[in-house]
Amino acid sequence: MWLMTALEITTLCDLYTTPTRATLGSISFCFPRTSESAKRRSPRYAAHLEIWFLNVDSDTTIAPDVITKLVPKMQDPTVGAAMGQLTASNRLDTWLTRLIDMEYWLACNEERAAQARFGAVMCCCGPCAMYRRSALLLLLDQYESQFFRGKPSDFGEDRHLTILMLKAGFRTEYVSGAIAATVVPNRLGPYLRQQLRWARSTFRDTLLGLRLLPGLDRYLTLDVVGQNLGPLLLALSVLTALAQLALTATVPWWVGLMIVSMTLIRCSVVALRSRQLRFLGFSLHTFINILLLLPVKAYALCTLSNSDWLSRGSAADGSKKLGEQASIQTPFAGSSTTEFSGHAPPLRRLNPARDSSRLMTSGSICSDK
Repeated sequence: MWLMTALEITTLCDLYTTPTRATLGSISFCFPRTSESAKRRSPRYAAHLEIWFLNVDSDTTIAPDVITKLVPKMQDPTVGAAMGQLTASNRLDTWLTRLIDMEYWLACNEERAAQARFGAVMCCCGPCAMYRRSALLLLLDQYESQFFRGKPSDFGEDRHLTILMLKAGFRTEYVSGAIAATVVPNRLGPYLRQQLRWARSTFRDTLLGLRLLPGLDRYLTLDVVGQNLGPLLLALSVLTALAQLALTATVPWWVGLMIVSMTLIRCSVVALRSRQLRFLGFSLHTFINILLLLPVKAYALCTLSNSDWLSRGSAADGSKKLGEQASIQTPFAGSSTTEFSGHAPPLRRLNPARDSSRLMTSGSICSDK
């Protein structure tokens, strides 16, 4: 954990293999090894240090201007947390990583951006989120002691902390210009395990979040209800169509036509808004959603008490390790909003062996405790 005194910001990172180092402008910092359970406890160390702290996942690389983009939002004392825009650093690996990158764009620049207009982003995603120290101090005990049906919950900590921030009366924000590139699964197996973990977390914290809705804008009530009822209605439509096909031997054209029409309309609007034709290809995600994600969400709903992490295995064939790459794909080309496309500086992951001497002489404060 590194304390950057000049900016009064503490930067935290969850790491599961070996410690790593990174740089932000002229300030260097490193991250110690932690475990899944320690990930939830790590903000306690930051809460007693400075004004804000930035949470960054170990497989995430942030743009050099992330802090300068997030800090203006955090200067408002009513804001308890702010998140940046996420992209897939390995977007070009497979067809799945391309779809996930588009999925992240939609989640950030449509869902989170709309929620932020009403002062309540419902989940400040862990790969890149800044929190207020004073707000965290009020919530530490609740945050660290989350239980579900008598069992401790070790995942979904970013969503749970966001809900607690909103419950305490703080606003949560989204900053599209604060871009962070994270490694995403490049195979269906790890992707579905990730989605199962996220679905369980979403269902659990939705129960807690429902109590907040009367005090929030009506749009947020519509958003939460839509996100939870949408998959249910889609599942009912698919089951009805299959029943019609099985019982009457007639093809349910209207159901298929409706699903295809809504998919094409949504993808076309996003392609027009982002000025990126690649979003037309996001139509393929509908098949994954219907054939794979709906069963996964149904299984998650039936196994909410299961807190297994289900392996945090990463993307690139399990062989990618931190520090092995001297550089990563620039996530800004065609993956962020048009406003920032082509103007953000490239990201670079340091090689600790190569850059250790420069890191040790940069004059920053380091602590491995």
